[in-house]
Amino acid sequence: EGSPQQHNWNYIWDKIKDHVDIFVSHPIKEFVPPNVPSSMVVYMPPASDPLDGLNKPLNEQQQKYYLNLFNHRLMAIGQKPIDLNRPYIIQVALFDPSKGIPDLQEAFKILRGKTAIPVQFVIVGHGATDDTDTKRIYDQTMGKLQEAGYGHLADDVKVMLLPPNDQLLNALVRGSYFATQLSTAEGFEIKVT
Repeated sequence: EGSPQQHNWNYIWDKIKDHVDIFVSHPIKEFVPPNVPSSMVVYMPPASDPLDGLNKPLNEQQQKYYLNLFNHRLMAIGQKPIDLNRPYIIQVALFDPSKGIPDLQEAFKILRGKTAIPVQFVIVGHGATDDTDTKRIYDQTMGKLQEAGYGHLADDVKVMLLPPNDQLLNALVRGSYFATQLSTAEGFEIKVT
């Protein structure tokens, strides 16, 4: 009530309400503005578009292209590339406190201490435009690799803020041995699933 968002919404709604058949919303009643008649509202649960770049099938050449692109980007920021002959685990999430990245780093360290398989760990994601934590969490993630106990593992952990490229993310997820999702709030798990 009284917010700039309400003012803008009311302006838009006044212009379009006679031309709209339905109003599609996340399945949360509070997300629907009060001036939208409930008879027009359709709730849509979270879903993935099978035709967007994140879900399109990739052939072997495309997969290789995007993984090589990722490796070049890793080297450009001073990290070693993924060894594509070894398995890797991937975490895809915003660099945000609610995504459990430090806990996953600890779990990776424990895993590597208990197995002879030299699995790698790829931590990738974006920063939200409205998120002030991105740089802090990214720096914290990189800093953890310098702590005691990580020296022999640091080169097997790849960390990157990804550019907006769905096919790159698609190739990374498809190439992974498995994906993790430790989010305590709104996660990427629907995409992984």
